[in-house]
Amino acid sequence: MSDVIPAGHEVAAAFSEDPGLRAFSESLACVQVSASLAVNGRVISYEQSLPLHEWRTISDDLAWREGYERHIRRCLAEALVDALNPPVVVRAPDPVDEAVARISAGCRPDHLQDAAAGGAGAARQQPELGSKA
Repeated sequence: MSDVIPAGHEVAAAFSEDPGLRAFSESLACVQVSASLAVNGRVISYEQSLPLHEWRTISDDLAWREGYERHIRRCLAEALVDALNPPVVVRAPDPVDEAVARISAGCRPDHLQDAAAGGAGAARQQPELGSKA
């Protein structure tokens, strides 16, 4: 995923314990994890609070820490791609707009063309209600 991060831009995670979140027992203490990436004047941020026991598992084991840092980089890279490529809203074509455009261009609506040509889509007489067809 590092290939989506522009060259010359480094992703660095800052890990710090937030003493303000400590309460009653060590099991309730949290670690505030934050990372940011600056590209073209835009700052993409990642923040997460982890219970201290989870943070210790991550920080004490190199493989866990590297995996978590990769996760943060992936989240930042995805946010960067989203920021640089805003979603495109695709609007379904409006049949009325299409018909008006075709008529303005000198084309007949499909059902009139079919009827004039006597084609498969030609206008057919519908039996009257109550009659047997």
